[in-house]
Amino acid sequence: MNLLLAVVLLAVVQSPASTQKHTPNSTTEEQSSTASQQTQPNTDTVRPSPETQNLGDKQQSVRVTDFPPLSVPKSWTDYTYWFFSLCLVVVGGLQIWLLNETLKTINRQADIAENQKTLMAQAGEQTERIIAQMKETTVRELRAYIGVSKVYLSLEVPTIPRGIVEVENFGRTPAYKVKQWIGIALNPYPPTSEFPESTHTQASVSIISPGVKNTSLVALKKHLPPGVTVGTPEITVYVFGEITYEDAFKQERKTAYRFIYGGPEGGKSFRNTNGVLLGTMNPDRTGNDAD
Repeated sequence: MNLLLAVVLLAVVQSPASTQKHTPNSTTEEQSSTASQQTQPNTDTVRPSPETQNLGDKQQSVRVTDFPPLSVPKSWTDYTYWFFSLCLVVVGGLQIWLLNETLKTINRQADIAENQKTLMAQAGEQTERIIAQMKETTVRELRAYIGVSKVYLSLEVPTIPRGIVEVENFGRTPAYKVKQWIGIALNPYPPTSEFPESTHTQASVSIISPGVKNTSLVALKKHLPPGVTVGTPEITVYVFGEITYEDAFKQERKTAYRFIYGGPEGGKSFRNTNGVLLGTMNPDRTGNDAD
């Protein structure tokens, strides 16, 4: 117990002495700090607050408002990089220009090709027309043409007039499978009734060569009464018929004819070298056709 009291008394005696020693030192440090702050020039640094000063050895934060200027020297590699970059830009621009020109050239060539295609199509059509015209011309020049070369009315027996029809191939090639029929009838002019398709049939002729003539004859089936005169508008003699044949180009052709003795002009007759009385027959206004 006595020992514990001695220790407490010793601590009480030593405590004021320690405080007195620390206070002057603290005052001295504060004075030296104030003096150093007065001698230092003003800077942009922020002064620490009293709370920061009491931190002792703890790290204090500093804020800088302006950065000092920096100067970085450029070497030859930097200039080389910029030079090659500029070259790449120029090359890219040239490529774009060349591609544009190439596209224009392709478009022009496409237009030219389209025009050539149109011209070729027109030329082909024109060639086809020329070939068709040449073929048609060749057919017209070489085909067979069978037509009537002569038509007479024989008045040797006045009560029985007879029609004489001569047909000829006026073409340059033969006519094949030739068939014809011929008829005769009395009728006013103009006719008041239809003509029969065939009143007399001739034998078929197989082939008529170019320049060859074929004559057919047809007569009335009944005698006319005595004193009847033919060749007037009231009693006109009609001789008619049809010829069918095939030309060298396998095309079927047809020739139809109708001739009259009388009509508005009346009948005219003459005698041939043998003294036979013949009536002149003229083509009617209708009934004549050929292809």
